[in-house]
Amino acid sequence: MSTECITPPSPFATCDGIFYSWMLRVSAWIVSVATLLINFMVLLGRWKTRQLNATNGKPTDNVFIANLVVADFLMGVYLLAIAIADASFGSNYYIVSKSWRTGPKCKIIGVIGVLSSVVSLLDLTIMSIDRFFCLCFPFGTTGFNLKWSKITCSIIWMFGIVVAILPINLTNSVTNFYGHSDVCLGLPIISIPQKVSKVFESRELYFKHTGYTSEAMVTWIYSQVVFTYLSSFCLFIVTACYVSIFISVLKTRRNSHRASRSNDEVKLAKRISIIVGTDMLCWLPVITLGVLSQCGVQIPSKTNPWLVIFVMPINSVLNPFIYSYGILKKRKKNTPSHIQD
Repeated sequence: MSTECITPPSPFATCDGIFYSWMLRVSAWIVSVATLLINFMVLLGRWKTRQLNATNGKPTDNVFIANLVVADFLMGVYLLAIAIADASFGSNYYIVSKSWRTGPKCKIIGVIGVLSSVVSLLDLTIMSIDRFFCLCFPFGTTGFNLKWSKITCSIIWMFGIVVAILPINLTNSVTNFYGHSDVCLGLPIISIPQKVSKVFESRELYFKHTGYTSEAMVTWIYSQVVFTYLSSFCLFIVTACYVSIFISVLKTRRNSHRASRSNDEVKLAKRISIIVGTDMLCWLPVITLGVLSQCGVQIPSKTNPWLVIFVMPINSVLNPFIYSYGILKKRKKNTPSHIQD
């Protein structure tokens, strides 16, 4: 007797496993391990040289970057957990698909993924605001001091924990947020739910998913708020801050009549382009998918695994280099030549 496998129309589930191709599986392992190693090395390096960072770097930057690295490290933990689950289930995933998406392991992994995304996004936004005030109003009293930077980071982590755990506690309305997809992340990647969900099971492990319940609507709304509206707002703030910084610094250097101003302006433009560009590469696709889903556009399911593996971790891999570069450069500049040699 043959067993027919028909999986529900989730963005990821197939009879081949959580990831439907070997390329996605290999990439998930590579990206997750790279994210973990890079952020761990940066965090360890900053811990060992914390006294140098205190003298060569802005104290608030050190606090923000340390929290950013921890949040990005959690993204590596999330990706590694999904890769391990895919390897564990293998081609038998369709048998345990329902229990996996509704089980505690998926919820825990999802909490880690959402916590990492929210904290990293908010930390980048606060860093942008802090740099905006420091560079555009250098003689003002605005900006964060060391005390308030620590308080702000604590508030960000508490907010991130609430956002990540809230769907689990709201069991009567957001029951399927982390079961929204097989990677335990409630991305806004489906159109507005309208139909009624029905699941049919038999001894042959055959099941179909024909629609969405009213609870799915609440899940969809929560997903839109977290991944579309919050990320859109933060991305707008980050872009506005760095554009303002570039314009302000450009005016200041032109008024100072520095001979090397053109080269400095090019370097500044490149650095700001990298910062804003990586943020857009990470969040703009997610925002775009959220907007399209609101318009009722059916997003091809095979594009979504690539989004989770290759797009969302971009900041987690690049942030340690981008935001540690300035302090490392200052440290090298302030180190005596005989020590550098």
